[in-house]
Amino acid sequence: MQPSSRTPLAVTPVTPTNAAKSQTDEWLDAWMNRPLAAILVRMLVRTPVTPNQMTFVCMLTGIAAGTMFAFGPGLPLVAGFVLAFATMVLDCTDGQLARARGVGGSTIGRILDGYGDAVVVISLHVGMYLFVLGQDVRVLGTLLTDGQKLAVFAAAGFSLQLHCALFDFYKHRFMSFTGLDPRGVETPDFYVAEMRRATSLLDKAIIAPFVLYQIGQEMFVPSGDRASANKTQPVVAALSPAQQAEYAARNAPLVRAWSFLGPTVHIAIIGLCGLATLWNHQAFLFYAFVSIVVLNAYMLMLLAWQRIANRSATVFAGAASAEARSPADAE
Repeated sequence: MQPSSRTPLAVTPVTPTNAAKSQTDEWLDAWMNRPLAAILVRMLVRTPVTPNQMTFVCMLTGIAAGTMFAFGPGLPLVAGFVLAFATMVLDCTDGQLARARGVGGSTIGRILDGYGDAVVVISLHVGMYLFVLGQDVRVLGTLLTDGQKLAVFAAAGFSLQLHCALFDFYKHRFMSFTGLDPRGVETPDFYVAEMRRATSLLDKAIIAPFVLYQIGQEMFVPSGDRASANKTQPVVAALSPAQQAEYAARNAPLVRAWSFLGPTVHIAIIGLCGLATLWNHQAFLFYAFVSIVVLNAYMLMLLAWQRIANRSATVFAGAASAEARSPADAE
């Protein structure tokens, strides 16, 4: 398939940043996945392969990984481990391929990438559940029923979504306040506006479900932060470079801490547990324990830290708003 020469009508160009060097990147992406993806991109950049096609390949790889986990034990678990890590690398390829061709990213591409990530996550959790479904699995000496196994992995998947929603929100807010992304925090209103600008029914159909996803994502964000999201753009426009630098210095460690709740960390643990299942058929339960107990406890700690950091954000917002109003007040 040849890439289309026309510009998608519902696409708002995204200013690319070197995410591998930014404060917001997940550490495994920065040190392993993006460098490996860069090798693949160099092979693809002069081919007809499009970024959206790479998103689709990533999704298929994630489905294959979950399928291999379901067909374990034995060699399928090894294949699942390899495919899970391949998914992480391929997930970095679409955006890097777009930037390598000098076209940047797009709203449609961002949405398709989000859909692909959701399919991968669901596939991996279904695969883990199907694997333990045929095993005698005990927790604290109690044999789990099939219904309890389903509840465990459903809770693990929900926890992953919760973690990723919070990381995504605070990452974009940090990028907005520091000038890395001048669009502001992505809100449902942003995507509603994109859908209204779309003239293609296909673009509208792609964007509409993502609006509902954004509404669901905002439900996980503390109300104070959620209420301030729509005010980000005017505040960012009024921030001076010195204020942006000071905000970045105060909040960079927190954003880095949030990155350990990102999807890459979860998928890496799932892949490693899939390999460990060769020796212990209950290894997938270790992932569920980490996701439900350990990472949720870590999330609560970060939310408490975030409340403290929000005070500095409020100070900068107030100062920026005052600077933005001062010319009008002078008149």
